[in-house]
Amino acid sequence: MPETKPTTFVRVFLASPSDVPDERKRVQEIIETMNQAEARTLGVTFELLKWEDAAPGMGRPEQILLDQLAPEKWDIFIGVLWLRFGSGTGGIDPDTHQPYLSGTEEEFKEACRLNQARGDGLPKIMMYRCRRDPVNALEFMSNPKNIEQFNQVNAFFAEFKPSGSYPGLYQEYKTLDEFGDLVRRHLNIRLAEFAEVQRTAPSPAPVAPPVV
Repeated sequence: MPETKPTTFVRVFLASPSDVPDERKRVQEIIETMNQAEARTLGVTFELLKWEDAAPGMGRPEQILLDQLAPEKWDIFIGVLWLRFGSGTGGIDPDTHQPYLSGTEEEFKEACRLNQARGDGLPKIMMYRCRRDPVNALEFMSNPKNIEQFNQVNAFFAEFKPSGSYPGLYQEYKTLDEFGDLVRRHLNIRLAEFAEVQRTAPSPAPVAPPVV
């Protein structure tokens, strides 16, 4: 019988506020499609982790989510922001000692800390910013709460520079199809990386049969 190819499970955590539901759905569709095509061919299975899958519980909601979705096991972090930054989580950032402004921020910073601490470059962090205009721009801009949220988004991405808090690269898009094309292309890059790690990993030593 042909040797069965081992499967590498790659856990993808999806973070975003509530104003990008179509993007969240598109990521899930892309991962499902890739798992039946190129990922399967290379012996990789993407496992999508998202807050919708967390079971109810008592306590700080964001902590319940993180306890269940185990950040230390994330291989890829996908973050998406548009007009909203989100709502405070009740948690305190251990680095700045300031309250987290949103669940997305807490999840992103957790991913960054793990990326720096683990030493293997994981989780890979992929941030996306939607540049679509609001459906009704005048109405949106007339609401102070909307302005506050949008300013928080701007402040977050302003830190993606060599001298900022998050030196790195993010990707902008305007349409849902453009977003989908970007995510699929970038996941294919990650797919090749994980497949190469699997290919070059040493085979486990054979287990000797028990002595009877």
